[in-house]
Amino acid sequence: MTALPDSLVELIRRTSAEIPDDVQHAILASLEREKSGTRMVRFRSDFWKKVEIANVSGGEPTTRNDLVEICEVMLDRLPRLRKFGINTTGMTPKRAIPMIEKVAAACQARGVIFSTRVSIDGVGDMHNLVRNVPRGFDKAYETIRAMREMQGRYSFNYGVSTTIFSMNLHDAENILAWARKEKLDIVFNMIRFTEPMLGNTGLEQAQKPVGPDEERMRQFFLDRVRMDPLMDGQNYIYMHYADMIANGYHRLAPCPFQSQGIMLNPDGGLFFCENSDAVGNVIDTDPGELYFRKASQAHRDEVRDKKCPTCLSPCQMNVAAVKQVVPYVQFLVRATNEKRKAARSSV
Repeated sequence: MTALPDSLVELIRRTSAEIPDDVQHAILASLEREKSGTRMVRFRSDFWKKVEIANVSGGEPTTRNDLVEICEVMLDRLPRLRKFGINTTGMTPKRAIPMIEKVAAACQARGVIFSTRVSIDGVGDMHNLVRNVPRGFDKAYETIRAMREMQGRYSFNYGVSTTIFSMNLHDAENILAWARKEKLDIVFNMIRFTEPMLGNTGLEQAQKPVGPDEERMRQFFLDRVRMDPLMDGQNYIYMHYADMIANGYHRLAPCPFQSQGIMLNPDGGLFFCENSDAVGNVIDTDPGELYFRKASQAHRDEVRDKKCPTCLSPCQMNVAAVKQVVPYVQFLVRATNEKRKAARSSV
């Protein structure tokens, strides 16, 4: 067996969990690490033939000089690709916007649905404080405005995403109001900590909401389920967050990465998910051989047994949900009940 059934690929560039004071310095340091002889995954193996959804994330993917080339290689080498996305901080608009426009054009030319999101951690000064970057919000908003203008030339989806944690929890409603005013699609994520991919476990003590703040976060996610459209796929994830906070962080939701997805670094490092260690390098070894070899499967079983039960990751969760009818129907029933509760309490 050499192909990963119904695969999802998330191209992840591992970077520091903290944003440096000087964004330009971070970009230059990142570019310096891109040596001229750097190899790049070419996706020639049969292993990639059934990949349907791919996302390029980070860190900040637009710090790479070869980002557009990476994306074009993926678009050309993944014959069943339907959806392609890029996540960005948007804080280097002069660099990011031309890259995103080229990728949008490439996706449109190939009939692939393209989506992109800008990370927003607060409105105005709150965003700047979280990112520790002067005028960070203004730069991100410049990128958003450029995306809005770009839609006149290309067909693609864009919006914003917010990760909620102790520092910006009290600004969450403000972020939501701002996004609605700007008519921006917004998704909220709950902060999570994992060393293999995010390298941020050292921040857990300081950044994880606890006590009353934890309950406030649970209510915020429940309110999204109660107030947002029932069929909004993001509501499934919000219910998952609220459940995990309430039950002591025991995961009940399905995860596509247990059998349908992988994560891949641009240098070829192959991971089962963000909690997995690298099981090898796809530039040196066929990815099918790496994925299915006995030692790799043993590591996946270890991750499933030790990490999955408390994993908060929302990565492609709604994709997994719609492929598993019973969990999704159960969610719809519960979400409907939550909406009825909200309606009764407002009378």
